Amino acid sequence: MWNKLICGACALAMVFGSVSSSALAYPAETVPDAMRSEVAPVSLHVIVSQMEINVESTPSGGGTQQGGLVGALIQGAMDSSRAKRGVSTADQVRIALDGLDVDAIARAETARAFASIKWIAASKATFAKDPTLWGKMAVLDAGNAPHQANVRYFYELSPDLTNLTVAATVEIVDKVNPKAKKPEKRFAPERLAFIKSLYVITALPIDPAGSIDVLKAWTDSDGALLKRVLTESFAKAAALSARMIQVTPAEDTAMFAKDLQKVNLGWHRGRIVEGKESLASAGAANALIRTSATVKPGGPGVLIWAGAGYFVHSRILESVQ
Repeated sequence: MWNKLICGACALAMVFGSVSSSALAYPAETVPDAMRSEVAPVSLHVIVSQMEINVESTPSGGGTQQGGLVGALIQGAMDSSRAKRGVSTADQVRIALDGLDVDAIARAETARAFASIKWIAASKATFAKDPTLWGKMAVLDAGNAPHQANVRYFYELSPDLTNLTVAATVEIVDKVNPKAKKPEKRFAPERLAFIKSLYVITALPIDPAGSIDVLKAWTDSDGALLKRVLTESFAKAAALSARMIQVTPAEDTAMFAKDLQKVNLGWHRGRIVEGKESLASAGAANALIRTSATVKPGGPGVLIWAGAGYFVHSRILESVQ
């Protein structure tokens, strides 16, 4: 799951007249003003490491397993059956997405979303499939910018296929960081200038009667619905990434204001930034009960500022057309 991503702490370095990283506090909840320089703009690097959409198979669950060799054989057969069903479903989903260039969409939408940020060199954005430390380090060292913003995307369908999630992690790393004793240490969470993740979640229409064939809904007409929602979700994730990177300390504080309504969106809990009118019920969370907010179908959805400060956007489609 994408929510295993690490949202960690940050540092800032000195290059082209910017201030020394040793003078800045760790971590930075918002991008420091010293980095927002039009004279030495931050480079932009987009990463989509996936070759295809992730379709998670339903987990085995936490039931008691039978012991010994017989138990292992039974459990193995059950897992194999689940895996076969999962592969069959995943193949249908991936076939439906044939012809959609997700990499191109991610690169174009990210460049478009960041284009208005004068301290980001969005017009010269680079792209890679390699999400590894060494891959990112090679791009950083090959460029001339003092800092590099890496925007990495992940996209998946839930195990029951009822919702699609596009997530993004934005990290800013310094090309020169006196606190990093080795080049690769520049990418350690405590040495990054900024790192946060966000989530864009789109659900199929509410279907109490269970009358919607969810796989058919996504894959009909050569995957028309899946392609449209995936494209819209990447555009939203890119826009929120650009918005998140521009949040100021004052805006961060304002989005945690106690007078803003607090809700649960799945596993995320935060205060409503936009879309209160799209909320049907706020849900609840206490030591015994945790229920998710209900979003009205067909509307623009609800945006919250959650956890330690990141965006979660949730919407429900009005129909499967």
